[in-house]
Amino acid sequence: MSWRQLFQISYFAVGLLASPGIVVFANSPDSDRAEVLRVFDRDQSPEGITTDGSGNLYFSLRQTDGNRFVRNQLVRLLASGDFSLITDMGPVEPDMIGILGLAADADGNIYCAFTSGDERHGLWKISPSGEKERLPGSNQIVLP
Repeated sequence: MSWRQLFQISYFAVGLLASPGIVVFANSPDSDRAEVLRVFDRDQSPEGITTDGSGNLYFSLRQTDGNRFVRNQLVRLLASGDFSLITDMGPVEPDMIGILGLAADADGNIYCAFTSGDERHGLWKISPSGEKERLPGSNQIVLP
């Protein structure tokens, strides 16, 4: 699976946010057919998509309880199609979004803009193993 195919997955996933469920798929390398990789429930929504130099795709997967986002998971979709959970940033206050934008660096770290309405608000560096570190002073940014 190429970076272009992963980008198509991310674009498709974001485009379906208003649907009853979200389907993530990729073009099959052996045919013109698409392969379904994962179907998300209607209370989950992918957001904040980025890729790394190895062709892996990262996105947040938020889950709501109807009042607020109770999960803000950072998920990795490997080029092989396997999903893995990197970390969960946790619940946010009502009317807060949680994970917004993501970016990756050459060392495999993911940078995450997180709006929580509490002391966890700011920009976070997340290592490939899931270790989290808030960037100094980023808690002062109104909307990271």
